[in-house]
Amino acid sequence: MKLRDHLPKVLVLAGIFVLYIIIGSILLVLVNTGVIPRAPLPPADVDLGTDSGPVPTRINPADTLDSAISYLDTNLRRSNGHIDQYKKFYERQNITQHNHTNSEAVSYYLQIMAQQGNKSAFDSQLDYMMEKMIHPTGGYLMWRLDDNDAADPEGENNAPDADLRAIHALYVAKDRWGDQKYDEAIDRLAQGLERIAIKDGVLVAYGGMSGPNPWLADESYLAYSDFQVFERLANTRGGPWVDVSKNMRNITLEAQIWNGLYNSVYFLDASQHGDSRYGTHIDGGVYSINSLWIMVRFAESNDKRLMESAQKSLDFYKERYRQDGRIYTAYDSKGEPTTNGESPWAYALVARAAAALGDDSFANIMERHMRDFQDLTVGSPHYGAFIEGALGDERVGQFTMQESILALQEINGIAPRVNE
Repeated sequence: MKLRDHLPKVLVLAGIFVLYIIIGSILLVLVNTGVIPRAPLPPADVDLGTDSGPVPTRINPADTLDSAISYLDTNLRRSNGHIDQYKKFYERQNITQHNHTNSEAVSYYLQIMAQQGNKSAFDSQLDYMMEKMIHPTGGYLMWRLDDNDAADPEGENNAPDADLRAIHALYVAKDRWGDQKYDEAIDRLAQGLERIAIKDGVLVAYGGMSGPNPWLADESYLAYSDFQVFERLANTRGGPWVDVSKNMRNITLEAQIWNGLYNSVYFLDASQHGDSRYGTHIDGGVYSINSLWIMVRFAESNDKRLMESAQKSLDFYKERYRQDGRIYTAYDSKGEPTTNGESPWAYALVARAAAALGDDSFANIMERHMRDFQDLTVGSPHYGAFIEGALGDERVGQFTMQESILALQEINGIAPRVNE
């Protein structure tokens, strides 16, 4: 049989080969240009970078930070200092109280501006907080204000993590600029916390004023602690802060379970909770954002014991990443993921802890994943934003934006400690 008898088959095979090359080239271009996202590395191929140095990033991290702050200023913060909780993508979205603000949002912004070294923005935000958010008789931060900067009865209560974050920011500002008004604000906030947030030497989860009388919760949310602030208040103010600093360290260390995760709630009266001192109900019975927060608080504490505990927790996430090629937003007590969801805040908090503990390689890997959620398309109306929500229901929240910014500041070495 001669070659011409096989010619049709040869042409078909040649055509298939050429088509394969064309399709492969097109796919390669689409992946490299970002039109088609890269799939996560299979677990066996994940390199944590412990020997090879930092993982390359797509753009300068400082540009990522600057664009995120610019978006926050332009789209979520109003000229008077009110910071909306969410920026909606679509008018049809039913995001409850999206244009309200809270003490969390305001205190985050204070810390970011203090660490950025932006005194004018810091002072402007401080003026808003002291004028609009301080409870008139309690002296603490009211946790929520409406669209017109007024608090309803529930909003007049307190969530002490924001007060501690504001004090942290004020210490950064005091150390940087030395303005007397920062001391006055620290004193007022500390007095407010002493009134409605400390019971039996423990920082409680929430409290407020009932007429002229304070009321306090009988549980503590351990992630609300700021151990740098506790130590500085204990050393400079004394009083109840000495016990708070010691007790919250010990209580939170004992909250860590075998695999490095943390129980997030401590009950002052165990008899009311089946004789159990610890729980996770704030995170729906799993180990999620509050466990991550505790890891970060410990990692940034400058306390050897706390940092060793944080390292154990970070090792858990490094091992899960080695297995899964990603970090999920929740795990059970066995260390197994309870969801297939990912979020920029989860990567931000792990990156922040890793950077604080000196693990730059893993911090860079987590930063890369965090920035996968950031809109970095120049000219986009959401350029710089860390986007959350399902496809068709996207939005930008102040919490995710500001947690991501704090992580970038830590990675960039502009998150000074206030207890050094």
